[in-house]
Amino acid sequence: MTRFATQLNRTCIWLALIGFLCMSISTAKAQEQQLIDLDFQRTPKDQARLLLEFAVPPQLPESSESHIGLSLNFANTQIAEEIRNLYDTNDFNTLVSSLSLDQEGRDALVSIEVDTSFSYTLHQQDNWLIVDISPRSQTASDTGRTSPRRIQYTGEPMTLSYQNIPVRELLKEMASFLDLNLIAGENVRGNITLELNEVPSDQALDLILTTKNLASRQVGNVLLVAPSEELVALQQQQAEARKSDLAVEPLVDEFIRVHFANAEDLRTFILGDQQASNVQQPASIASGLFGGELMQEPTTTNDRRFLSDRGHLMVDRRTNQVYVRDTAEYVERIRTIIETLDVPVDQVMIEARIVVARTGVSDELGVTWGASRTSGGSASGFATERGRIGPGNRTEFESTGSGRRGGSLDFNPQTGLGIGFVNNNFLLDLELAALETENRSEIISQPKVITSDRVQATIRSGEQIPYRKVEDGTVSVEFQNAELVLEVLPQITSDGRILMKLQVNNDSKGEETADGFTINSNSINTQVLANNGETIVIGGIFTSQTLESVAKTPILGDLPLLGWLFRRSFQSQEKVELLVFITPRMLSNSLTATGQ
Repeated sequence: MTRFATQLNRTCIWLALIGFLCMSISTAKAQEQQLIDLDFQRTPKDQARLLLEFAVPPQLPESSESHIGLSLNFANTQIAEEIRNLYDTNDFNTLVSSLSLDQEGRDALVSIEVDTSFSYTLHQQDNWLIVDISPRSQTASDTGRTSPRRIQYTGEPMTLSYQNIPVRELLKEMASFLDLNLIAGENVRGNITLELNEVPSDQALDLILTTKNLASRQVGNVLLVAPSEELVALQQQQAEARKSDLAVEPLVDEFIRVHFANAEDLRTFILGDQQASNVQQPASIASGLFGGELMQEPTTTNDRRFLSDRGHLMVDRRTNQVYVRDTAEYVERIRTIIETLDVPVDQVMIEARIVVARTGVSDELGVTWGASRTSGGSASGFATERGRIGPGNRTEFESTGSGRRGGSLDFNPQTGLGIGFVNNNFLLDLELAALETENRSEIISQPKVITSDRVQATIRSGEQIPYRKVEDGTVSVEFQNAELVLEVLPQITSDGRILMKLQVNNDSKGEETADGFTINSNSINTQVLANNGETIVIGGIFTSQTLESVAKTPILGDLPLLGWLFRRSFQSQEKVELLVFITPRMLSNSLTATGQ
């Protein structure tokens, strides 16, 4: 009986163990997560963004940095077979050159190779884990994140080792080491124990004050130490005293002449959102100076920015001057602001050549086609680059890219507009002249316009086409424009290049109808970064021309009535391409063009 009971107990124990193991395996499987997809982007601020999609909301991984890049280890995670691969991300033109997804046992490892020093953030949104990587030099405002301020301590290293020392005695020693005079408030009391070895002296003082809820203020070579609340109250009292002094301080009147900027623009900058009631015409200013009008209270506003509560600022549009009445301190501040902002703006000369050429001439001119996008006869350039990556180092762009940055798109002149580059302007002029001699091209317009940095320039060339308009039974003839319009908004970058926002519209006469002619439209909207003096080419605008020629026998072909016997007329259709060459050049103060 005892033997049977022992066997029964052993059987129950084995069954319990098997059940426990099965529960553990099922629990582990339930907790296992799966990485099912990924995406890679370049943000408008040139950050690299990796998006990892999971079957369920993921947990943040263990991350580690090295000289190669960033590694993310996802515990108990399976990677889908179709996305386990090495991906080349160089086409996105970010600091991330490649990334790989590898399965290491039950863990998933995401390795990101970074070319330079970097910082990163991880955050989870629904089933996605988002990794943002940016250069370490970027500030928190550049990356859209807020980070705690890091204090750089530069004091001479010192060693402190004390057990239960009075804070006053310790501060006296610190002041002696820092070669400062010390004033300690009566509420600075208590003892402290510390062990600091080779710590910067300013950091040691900061730690001592923080530990005892104290604050300091240095005036010259005197260090004032008091509890934080007392020091804040003292500063508030001093601010109130300063405000009272300003209320009785005499006002100063001053006219400040503005040379290059617009005086009203400067006034808006200085006053913020203040209403225009303080802007007066010359007659009002004279009335204020001699009739006492300026002594009235200014318009109330919540954002006076750089003026005191008693200050006035007015503009004389006729002489482009700013009149300021305020205390001497505020008047000097306004003068400094105006002198800083009142500088000449850089100028850019936009030279355009509009050329009609036979098909294939652009290739003979050495044009390097860089980026295009076909969408019903219009094209648009890059704003951001966003791509979806797949196995085999293949990058599929979902939006357009610049031919000079990131992945370039193929130019197809048969289906849409495109942007190209010409590096040698001198040879371009020679080749255009040679092609024009051979009747293979014709320069129909060569306008030049000078504009300021970040000010749009517009060039128009075309004709007006009549059409009939019927309104309330009345037939009238009106005109519509068939023009080639070129709009350029240049921006000079810090490295001396020119970023141009281009808008090109080419409207031409179409088929004739009973009411007039239709208008054929082609347009391109893009943004291109070019070197100073480099030529941008816009092509892919095709039109058909009817060519008529007459072959005749001299003299006999001109005879009346019988002349047709001695002459023959030919008519043919030829497809020609409209090329627009745009060359931006920065101008010096003497208006001498610089560049190639």
